[in-house]
Amino acid sequence: QAQTTMAALAFCVAIIGTTISSMLKRLSDINKKIGQDVNQNNSLEDLPPPHLTFGAVASYHVEYVLSFLFLSLVKPITYGTCDAIRRLGIIISGRRMFGGEKFSMINFFGIGLALLGALCYSILSSISKS
Repeated sequence: QAQTTMAALAFCVAIIGTTISSMLKRLSDINKKIGQDVNQNNSLEDLPPPHLTFGAVASYHVEYVLSFLFLSLVKPITYGTCDAIRRLGIIISGRRMFGGEKFSMINFFGIGLALLGALCYSILSSISKS
């Protein structure tokens, strides 16, 4: 009950924030068309489109609620391992989708270490169940 309430409240706050920022951007665009540039530093220009923000917020909160459901089905250490692999996937796919600096050797070492740890955990937990 508490997790659902917390997720719903955070979802509402994010939607309200997205709506306000979208309205401010539209106001800024209207003012520019009229010739009154109210926003001198163009910080609103850097905001993502509202539909993309809404989709990201919705996806995050669905994942957040599902993680609590998943946590009740598995042991905490299993959840931690799956969460580490999920984060690793997010980092790698984010780098691939949005670009940025190339991975350094230390990054590759960390990725390999995380995958090796997950593999070792999986093998050892399978052996201990047998």
